[in-house]
Amino acid sequence: MGKRKLAQVGQEAVERLDLPPEVAAGVPQMELYGNRQIYLSGHRGVISYSTEEVAVAGGSLTVRITGTELQLAAMTAEELRLTGRIKQVELME
Repeated sequence: MGKRKLAQVGQEAVERLDLPPEVAAGVPQMELYGNRQIYLSGHRGVISYSTEEVAVAGGSLTVRITGTELQLAAMTAEELRLTGRIKQVELME
């Protein structure tokens, strides 16, 4: 099955299941809890990590979180939780 046909089948499944469009787009979902914690689901791995900056692959986007005392509190193949003092969340294509 070609990429175009596969994308069409995927789009039809999203419409039939009434899923949000961002699920089909392959971008991570994010929840920010004040400036102390961020939760990402649908990530594709950590690109770089320090206590002041974390870059996370998110399919078509890279999510860059900057701050101080950043710690990777939990991570699975699909989800991660980052804590610390979050100053900025940047989305890069």
